Parts: sequence; C-alpha cells; structure tokens
Amino acid sequence: MKTRDLTVLLGLLALCLAGAWFAFSADPADPEPTPATEPAAAAPTPGEPSPRQADVPQPSAGLRAAPVTTDAPRRPRPAGAPELGIIDGRIQLAAGVAGTFSGFQVTVRELIDEGGDGPSDGTITEGPARRKPYMETRAFKAAPDESPLYFAFDRVPFSRYGYDVWVFVPGLNGSHQAVVVDETSWNPQVTLSITKGSPFALRVIDPQRSPMAGRRVQLRPLGYPLGRPVLAGETNSFGSLTFEHALAGTYAIWIDDVPIEEVDIALPGVVHDQADLGVQSRIITLESGQPVRVEVFGGGGWGLEGAALELFKIDTTENLRMQATSDHGGIHVFEHVPPGRYQLNVQARGHQPTSRTVTVVEGRAPDTLTVRVAPL
Repeated sequence: MKTRDLTVLLGLLALCLAGAWFAFSADPADPEPTPATEPAAAAPTPGEPSPRQADVPQPSAGLRAAPVTTDAPRRPRPAGAPELGIIDGRIQLAAGVAGTFSGFQVTVRELIDEGGDGPSDGTITEGPARRKPYMETRAFKAAPDESPLYFAFDRVPFSRYGYDVWVFVPGLNGSHQAVVVDETSWNPQVTLSITKGSPFALRVIDPQRSPMAGRRVQLRPLGYPLGRPVLAGETNSFGSLTFEHALAGTYAIWIDDVPIEEVDIALPGVVHDQADLGVQSRIITLESGQPVRVEVFGGGGWGLEGAALELFKIDTTENLRMQATSDHGGIHVFEHVPPGRYQLNVQARGHQPTSRTVTVVEGRAPDTLTVRVAPL
C-alpha cells in the first residue's frame, strides 16, 4: 500500500472514532431543560389580606398606608367579601404645609339623605333588613419630609348611595371627594388636598350704608368638615373685621349674640370679594336704630290721611332723609332710624305746613310725635 493511501485510511478511522465517542458521551435520560416556575401562591383565608394587600399596613393600627399611586393597577378584592371594595387615596400638600403636622385623619361617610331615603331612626332599609349608614374614621401618620401622603380603606361595603371621603388636620383645610363603591367600581382612587386657611373679611353696615363699629361678631362652624374653631372678633371704626386664617366650610354669622345669616368660606384661591377688600368677604346689613311713630291730626281732631311726611337728620352733613305718607288713621312709623337729631316736616292739602324735632337715642324708642295741622 502506498504511503498516500495509508494516510487517508488513518484519517477516516480517526473521524469514525471521534463520532462514536460523542454519541456515547450524551445522557439519553436527561429531559429537555424547562424554565423554572414559582410555586402558586396559596389562596388567602377569609378575613386575611390578599398578597397585594399584605404590603399595606392596616390604617386602623395608626399607620400610614403604603404608597398606592393613582395610576396603579387595581388591587385584588378583599378575600371572601363579594360586596366589599377598597378606596385608595393620595393627598397633595400645598406650599408651606409639609412638616407642620405629624398625623391626619380620613373619614369615609356614606352619602345618605336621612330626611329622604332613610327612615326616622337613621337606618337604611334594604330588602327585609335595616342597617346604619357606613361611616369610619382612621388615623394616619405623616413624616416631616413626606409629600404627597397616601391612605387606604379596605372592606368598604358596596352602596348605591356613594361615599364622601374627607381628610382632616387640625388648623388646616382638608378637601373631600365623592366616590362610588360598587360592583363596577370597587377600587376607586381619590385625590385630596391639605391647604392653609385663608383671610375672610366682614363689613357691617346699616341700611344707610354707614359703618357699624364695635359689633361683636362670631363665625360658628356648621356641618362638615368637623373640628373647625369658632372665630370671634369686633368690627373696627370702618365696620370691618378680618379673620386671617379662616378654614373652608359653612359658618353661621352671629352679631351681638344674634344669628344673622350663613356664609360659605371657600378654599384658598377662590375669592368672592363682596366688600371689595381684596380677600374673600361679605357685606352684612343690619337693621339698626329705633322706630319713630308719627300721628297727624286735622283741625277737627281726626286722623289726617295722605299727609306728606319727611324726616331728615339735622346734626350732621350726611344727607339722610326718609319720606312717607300717613295712612287712613293719620299714622306712620319710620322704622330703624339711626341715633341722632331729626326734623319732621308735615304737609297736607288744605292745611298749613308744620315741623317738629325729635332726638333718637340708641336702645330706646322716642315718644310718639303727635302733630296737629291747622287748616288754611
């Protein structure tokens, strides 16, 4: 055999031996590798939070709920609760508010017109059963450098009435928002805000638009939000009074221990400046002064009907004039005449003009002005 043929034969033999070694080195019992899978999570037992909720400390324990952004996916519904939902909330803080408080409260209150839908005992009739309207308040902590804040309410019953969600911090404004919790909206997300109080001013005047100084004013809170203080002060020489840090909400205005009217104070940034004072304001017109009764008699001693009466102030440059006509008995009463000295002019057809003077004192009605006019 030639040397070249021997070389080719040895090469082929080496290739066969290499192929046989690779074939026998592979383990035919090894299965094809499969991706690793995590064990299925155990189903939560009734009354325990779901795995998603386990990240959220329970607010009822006084802890702040873990952050849940308003664009987060919906959380699993509470285990074993087919008609319970979850309310997630985010609270924005106005400038200068963060770090001024260490905790806040949130109230979820069912929106029920107890005077309409609900019976007299305040319960709700649903089918054969009655229940009390749902209302729950929880406390949360706030770190000094934390903004925004977050909270969560789980196990909120479905309701066809909806809910109002309020945030409360003593001395600050807390907003509120209405939400629906039902089968189609069981995980609503709300955005609330906490802001500082804003100035609110009153101007108290009489019917002649004169300022009323020294009037004792109180603003007494009505309804929600709860916890607002009573505001009190006294009008200055211009009849004005400003409360620098009034919290938003409805108040009853009391002046000199008398209820006058109600007013709604808005959140900062909303200005209803009725008194033109540059802040939220209201003008209050008080009926002041005393009644002045006038009786006009003709020459025969009977009451003179249709006599023209004019009462004007003579102790000031103020042009205060009141005009009227006597009735069928010759009588007229000028109501709410401010304190001061006045002149009464009486003119009746076929009779001579006649004048009288009268002084009106605060707190005491003057005697009746009896005027007898002589015929021409």
